[in-house]
Amino acid sequence: MQNILFVLEIAAIFFLMSKGCISVLLWVMSLILFQMSYEKGNEHIYLEAIEDYPVQDCVKPKKFRFLYKKLNKLSYKGIPKEMYYCETIKVYGFIIYSISAFVMLFIDIQMTYWLGGAYITLYVGLSLLSAGILKRKSFIARYKLLNRYNLKYLLGPEDEPYPKQVGKCRIESVFRRGRKVFAVVRMKDTGEEKNRVLVLGKKEHNRDTFYILYEICNVYYIV
Repeated sequence: MQNILFVLEIAAIFFLMSKGCISVLLWVMSLILFQMSYEKGNEHIYLEAIEDYPVQDCVKPKKFRFLYKKLNKLSYKGIPKEMYYCETIKVYGFIIYSISAFVMLFIDIQMTYWLGGAYITLYVGLSLLSAGILKRKSFIARYKLLNRYNLKYLLGPEDEPYPKQVGKCRIESVFRRGRKVFAVVRMKDTGEEKNRVLVLGKKEHNRDTFYILYEICNVYYIV
């Protein structure tokens, strides 16, 4: 069914081009963008990002829930807020664009060309922006920091590693690098000292307490 619909859409585009109906053509192209996003685009981005995306940054859609019907079945987390806000802007934008373009058909038809081009540009820009933010937040949630060992996973998500426990450690000292907090820790079992361990969380860390040290792609951290 989808293949037949796709063929019909392509035929409609060529027909409108042959008739010079640029205003209608731009509107149809905008509608096709919505369909492509709804059918596959959002699902692909969602599946790529949702595993590591922070659950506290997800929302339960209250508007335009039909856009997220498939996504809600793929994870318990809900919808990443960046995706939700961008999709909401797209829908309102499409409604405003459709009404404005219809009115301008009777006033200045060339203005409908600008409206169509502006909306398609907005649509593509928001899609790229939300996808980029989702990917970055999911990457940081898993890898904590970007380094030469995990850079390849930012470019391609295949066969990504998971954090592993190194052992128990105790904080020797704490220092800052910009907004990040690092610690020098000493391993409980071996006495080995590690000099650049990322400290996560906003709570005070007790130097008399043992913590679990994790490592992923040569990034060491405690929570």
